[in-house]
Amino acid sequence: MKVKNFYNCLFIIINLLILNSCKENSLLFKDTFRTNKNGWDTLSSKEINTKIESGYLLMSSKLKNVVNYSLIPIFELNQNVEITTSIQINNLYDKDGVAGIILFADQQKFPENYLLFGINSENEVLVSYESKKEGMSQIFYKQKIQKYKKKEKNSFSIVTDKSSIQFLLNDKIVTTISKRNDLGIYFGYLVLNSSISVDNLEVKKH
Repeated sequence: MKVKNFYNCLFIIINLLILNSCKENSLLFKDTFRTNKNGWDTLSSKEINTKIESGYLLMSSKLKNVVNYSLIPIFELNQNVEITTSIQINNLYDKDGVAGIILFADQQKFPENYLLFGINSENEVLVSYESKKEGMSQIFYKQKIQKYKKKEKNSFSIVTDKSSIQFLLNDKIVTTISKRNDLGIYFGYLVLNSSISVDNLEVKKH
């Protein structure tokens, strides 16, 4: 019996090691915002501010109709991936306020086309395609959901495959859209008349 129990324990330990190894191998990118090793755009002024401090990416914008972006290239976006980040929306200053994730942006500094997954001033979850080309912008989802925790950390996740992109808030599926062919490689955060705190970002193979 002792020999049998020993082999059972050994079998369990080996399986756990294999499972942990697979989890580690699935991680493509991680940022805990202890430093700015990944090159997030940071700037500081009275109205627009982006900085990394005490394990947080802190962003704000108080200028009307002026968006504050902070984006980096994540080349793995074109694979089948799961992206998860923790965001607390601290303030939405007026009726035009919006904050959240930018996904598949075409440029790093001043993107003209991208997907937005965020929260607006009505505390509605928003998924949209934003474009400076006339008639190209499109709202896929805009609705209040109970899963959104106001003034608390929320987990924003995106799961992609060859043909679709799935959006999840605090592990609840919000919507799924078809994947476009003209997607860029830039990922990051957006604030417009709002402020946020971000403390974790992971990209894993899906």
